[in-house]
Amino acid sequence: MLAKQYRLSKKKDFEAVYKKGRTINKDFLIFKILKNSLENPRIGIVVSKKAIKKAVKRNLIKRRIREVVREILPELKENNDIVILVKQEKGFQEIQQAIKQTL
Repeated sequence: MLAKQYRLSKKKDFEAVYKKGRTINKDFLIFKILKNSLENPRIGIVVSKKAIKKAVKRNLIKRRIREVVREILPELKENNDIVILVKQEKGFQEIQQAIKQTL
């Protein structure tokens, strides 16, 4: 679980990142990134029902992404709001590799 200070949770924050943020497209992940004025980066994860039907699998993917982000959080130097959108289901190794390459 990510500490509260590293979570992007409010709807208005997500909307700001969607509207003003820049987009980085990986194979099965989309990263929306927007600079923030806080002391630390914040991460939001979106796994749509359209992409993955079963809630159990959506939650599993979110847990995997949170774990990878938690590992690389100390390495993130810039203070950004980051929304990670998942397009399809992949294994832990593929998720880890894609996130580390991008962030």
